Amino acid sequence: MQIPKQNKSLVEALKPTIKSIGDKTYITSKSQVGILRGAFYFIRLMQTGKPVNNLNIVENPYFPLRVLDHWY
Repeated sequence: MQIPKQNKSLVEALKPTIKSIGDKTYITSKSQVGILRGAFYFIRLMQTGKPVNNLNIVENPYFPLRVLDHWY
């Protein structure tokens, strides 16, 4: 499945980056939604017990929208 050309820039804007430098973790993105995605990713790492002290993550979402199943 190909992402339409007009949505590629939207997907790029949603791409969060999570980096640990020293004792601080930075979550950056080109948009507020991307920062929110990065924050949820970071929280998910902490909740699953993964190490969060040496991160260098660039999430690359395939779809510009995240679908939640509230009925599960």
